Amino acid sequence: MLIKYAIEVYCSDNGKIPFNEWLLDLPDRAERQKISIRLHRLSLGNFGNCKALKNGISELKIDFGPDLAIEYICELLAPKGASFGY
Repeated sequence: MLIKYAIEVYCSDNGKIPFNEWLLDLPDRAERQKISIRLHRLSLGNFGNCKALKNGISELKIDFGPDLAIEYICELLAPKGASFGY
C-alpha cells in the first residue's frame, strides 16, 4: 500500500505564507525547481536525507547549491475506521 503525504505550509493570521514568499524570492530558478521536486518526492513517502530534531520537528536536507534545509512536522492522519493491520 502506497502512503501519500499531504504537504501543508504555515499561513499566518494575516494570510501571509512565509514559505511561499521565501521560495519565490530565491533568485535561482533551478534551485526553486529542485526544492519543488524534493517536496513532491516527500509527498510520495521518499523522505531521503532527513533527520529528527526535537519536539516532533524534523529537517529535510536538499543537496543542491548552498546548504538548504526545510523544517517540517509529520503527522499521521487516517480516515475514521481505517485499519493498518496492527
